[in-house]
Amino acid sequence: RSSDIDSIRTQVRRNKRRTEMSKTLRSKKLETVLLTDAVVSKIDSRRGQDRDSTLLQEAGSRGVVFLVSPAQGTLEPWGTAEFQVTCVNNMCGTYFDTLMCEIGGLPAKPIPVRAGVVGSPLALQLQVYSTSQVVDNRSLNVNWGDLCVCSATQKRKFWVSNTSPFDMRVDWSMHLLGSGGASKKPAMVSLEPVAGGGVSVTIEERGVEVKEGKGPFKLLTRELVVPAGTTKPAEIEFAGSVPKKFMAVVRGKQRIEGAAAGKAKRGNITEAMVGTFHPHAAPPCEPLGGLRLSLVANTIKPSLDTQGLESLKFVCHSCVPLDDTSYSRSAAFTNTNSTTVMFTLETEGPYKILSVRTSYPQPKVQEKVAGADVYVVPPSENVDITVQYRKQVQQGEPEGLTRQVGGSLKIAFLPQSGTRVLPGAEPVCVQDFPMLTTVLYPKISLSQDSVNFENVHPNAPKVMEITLINPTLVDATWQIVDEEHPKPKTPQRRRSSAASGTTRRASATKAPDRAHPAFEIHPTSGVIAGRGIGQPQRQKVTIRFHPKHDLQYKRQYRVRVKKGLGTFFALKGSGSYNEVLESDLALSLS
Repeated sequence: RSSDIDSIRTQVRRNKRRTEMSKTLRSKKLETVLLTDAVVSKIDSRRGQDRDSTLLQEAGSRGVVFLVSPAQGTLEPWGTAEFQVTCVNNMCGTYFDTLMCEIGGLPAKPIPVRAGVVGSPLALQLQVYSTSQVVDNRSLNVNWGDLCVCSATQKRKFWVSNTSPFDMRVDWSMHLLGSGGASKKPAMVSLEPVAGGGVSVTIEERGVEVKEGKGPFKLLTRELVVPAGTTKPAEIEFAGSVPKKFMAVVRGKQRIEGAAAGKAKRGNITEAMVGTFHPHAAPPCEPLGGLRLSLVANTIKPSLDTQGLESLKFVCHSCVPLDDTSYSRSAAFTNTNSTTVMFTLETEGPYKILSVRTSYPQPKVQEKVAGADVYVVPPSENVDITVQYRKQVQQGEPEGLTRQVGGSLKIAFLPQSGTRVLPGAEPVCVQDFPMLTTVLYPKISLSQDSVNFENVHPNAPKVMEITLINPTLVDATWQIVDEEHPKPKTPQRRRSSAASGTTRRASATKAPDRAHPAFEIHPTSGVIAGRGIGQPQRQKVTIRFHPKHDLQYKRQYRVRVKKGLGTFFALKGSGSYNEVLESDLALSLS
């Protein structure tokens, strides 16, 4: 019986685009409230949101339409019938209507219908969809990911869709999170009823409000008007000047724009309706849901991973040519950042870059900054750099057996503007990769640094040996040269003394014959290999003393080592025709 129902009250949330609410009616006869049977049957052939949109349009774009199914029927005596009332909506508000139940010629029975629609007629999206495909989404995450510090401004676009029949206005406010700014209200608390009872409590950081044009994030449009049934874009810019993770929240407060906000126009007269939300509804039991954008951007100080390699070390032998492999070293670098890096390369110290090979193909026309090539390495890609040590010209002998020469490979990271380098900008940071070269020098030492032949008869040359020793790891290329020496001393002629039994030498008048030197050395040059892991290598040198005259001879020789440390040795001997000394020696040995 229709008297069993006084009214129908329901609240419909906007988180479902199409919500059906059913109540059981017991009556003799029920007819369509807003739409005719012909219109409903025609629209029923459609599906989903297209059907809902058409129903709302046919109802006059008021934000809601009520349907009853079936719209009419026949009741048997003492019978009952069940009817379903459906609420289709696209705008928040509290709606009232009357369901008229007519039974034959009896007076119509009015049944009040009330529906409260809450939520948000606006939705946020990162891609453009038609309003019929939009799902309810009041929050959106916009992430810039990792960006090189001081890079060009990066823009992100999002869209706001208006699924309602009224123009909507959004006023944006931005708050920077994690900045530590003092605030009397550091947190925001929101309460939301939960179906079935209870309240959901949300607490979030309020942040520091960012004035227009300030801060790393910039919202290009602070006020946005979205016409009914359309989608409008908005943009946010980000530029970070320091390495840091930036977080911000953008909150949007929405309201109905223009004459629809509590006003009705009749002809040339506009009437203000007190207590209305829009011309067809009272305010909803909850305010319009706010829009929220969570912004995250991480500016990093770019670097290349060396895979555990702390420095590039060279060990070079001073005597080998420049094309020897010991003068070149290669290092592999990996971009472990989540963003592409652009950089130039240069060396500090006596080093030269021989080659740069990247796993990512470089542009055909490579950019240059200050005459240096710009290399582009995306995330997880590698670059292999080969560097050569340029040995310096050595003046004289080295001061020791080793010499260390330092330097570095400088990787200068550049600010980016899309896929190119930001024009006119300085490098944002420079990564120094140390390089150290240890130069090893050869050395020759002698088994003895002087040889004394004493008295030698001109017709009986005497032979002695010395040993050259290479105690180093480097091959020693040596040569023996005659150094400048004082003129040979003219010995005194020996005179016999009966008292002492000794002889004295008288002064000699002949000079030594330089065309036929008294000391003959063999060999005078050669190479002694480095010791490696064994004993020092040796080389015997034979010295033959063949005096031409009855004189005293002295010579000093130098052992020169190519690009290494040499040494000196002295030779001394006397020519003598006095055979008594030899006979005395023979008698002393008998």
